[in-house]
Amino acid sequence: MISHSERQKVIRTICKAACAGFVAEGRLEEREARVLAQEVDALITAAGRRKRVTAGMRTWKRIKPFSPVIATVVMIVFACLALGLYILWLASHKPDETTLVSAAVATMAVAAAAIGWAVAGWVSHRNSRVQHTINLLFARVSQPTFAENTFAFHEAFGLKLSPMVYISDLSRMENSKNETDRKAAQSVKYILNYFEFVAAGITRGDLDLKYVDLTMRGQIKFYYDKCEPLIIASQDANPKTLENLSKLRDYYRHQDFLDI
Repeated sequence: MISHSERQKVIRTICKAACAGFVAEGRLEEREARVLAQEVDALITAAGRRKRVTAGMRTWKRIKPFSPVIATVVMIVFACLALGLYILWLASHKPDETTLVSAAVATMAVAAAAIGWAVAGWVSHRNSRVQHTINLLFARVSQPTFAENTFAFHEAFGLKLSPMVYISDLSRMENSKNETDRKAAQSVKYILNYFEFVAAGITRGDLDLKYVDLTMRGQIKFYYDKCEPLIIASQDANPKTLENLSKLRDYYRHQDFLDI
């Protein structure tokens, strides 16, 4: 059975041959044929996206590092409250037992302390995650490496979604004797791996999704969509390639759909 990218390649080849035939027959001009080929390419890619979005949303499980702590605190609080209420019930039947009342108050105090510790811990964890995200975002704009790679990328592939980046383009540039081509190939890897790192941080709960949305959402969508044929072909060979980035992009597609 052929892979998804191979099926897309077959369809594109058929469409390209059909357009060439129409041009030869004089039914289409070359410019019209190019536009039609681009539209078909976009439709094929969009169809592949829709097929993967639902599955991607089902499989993207973001880790919440503080959840076990919250669960533990909730159990402690309920246990303390239950014990305290039971002790108070016993004390109500034995009014002279002041020790029972003191024990009930102590258990309530433990519950209150556990709640306070949980709230303080959650606030500290959230602030730490936000600060870590801000540091990462600041490093992106303050270091020249990212800017150099984005410049090399756009110099080679342009500023628009079309033309897209294919695995054949990457292979050709990597094996080119032209240093500019090799830098462009390296820039593709650098940018995609950088956003994969960001997406992995979100998946692991180390980065704040809201801050990434506010600052990187447009860039992530653009670079992923422009390199999607390359990503799909790479994932056919190894499904783990840019796995987190693909799930983040599917999440954005889902959000865009909900915003319509």
